Amino acid sequence: MIDMISNYEKAKISMARVFLQYDQAAMIHKYSLEYDSGWLYITLCYSKDGCHLANEFVNINSLSTIMAGNLSQNSGFFKNTADFFNGKTVELRNTCVALSGKELGKGDVAFELKLFPFLPIIIRFWEADDEFPASIQILTDRNTLDYMHYETLIFALTHLFSRLKEEMQNEER
Repeated sequence: MIDMISNYEKAKISMARVFLQYDQAAMIHKYSLEYDSGWLYITLCYSKDGCHLANEFVNINSLSTIMAGNLSQNSGFFKNTADFFNGKTVELRNTCVALSGKELGKGDVAFELKLFPFLPIIIRFWEADDEFPASIQILTDRNTLDYMHYETLIFALTHLFSRLKEEMQNEER
């Protein structure tokens, strides 16, 4: 039987190879990264000169370079996550609190979380009801793409959602 690998996994493997071709010393110097002989501790991989937060949250779908793409709520990135959270609002809320999130209004569960120490995001989750499926909304700073490429943002969000799911499953035990 052939093992199937998702496009996400293919991209992750490919990007790991590309990353190793970058000038490591230049990245260490530019971003003041911590490192040792075996590891480079990355907080930030890319940024435009003079980047700064706008302190204005926008829906991830409205980021200018994403306009041609499709991150609709029915796409795999969000749908699977919303489905996982459905029926688990207490666990999701507890997990967001445990990750030092700041609780917000709007939604069945809504929190501002730190995607990176310098970069907040907002997640809003609504449970399914008789008329609508479970859904999740992601808000980012309007200038997020000044700090990272779109693909890096998706990888970081995927990691955040994996972390939330893992913590929620640990809470169940």
